[in-house]
Amino acid sequence: MKKLTTVVFFCLFLFAGGVYAQKSRSTAPKFSSAYTNLDKDCKTVKGRGGTDDASNCKGIGGYRIHVSASAAAVAITAETPDKKDLITLAYRI
Repeated sequence: MKKLTTVVFFCLFLFAGGVYAQKSRSTAPKFSSAYTNLDKDCKTVKGRGGTDDASNCKGIGGYRIHVSASAAAVAITAETPDKKDLITLAYRI
């Protein structure tokens, strides 16, 4: 019985230490946001072959914001400053 009590206390000690370590190391995530005015610093890209016009806007931090629409869908994407990736921000059918 004494051995069982010792093992239980040892396990509780390890559990409490783990919980303390998690609390002391974890920090709340920091969220931020930035606003891009889609009525300002935008250029119209004329549609070709029957497609609607699109907008190409200057975003925050060198990003480019692309807004395109059609009769069936609207898409808003962000192009990274290095022009290697497009990130879908919104897509509505």
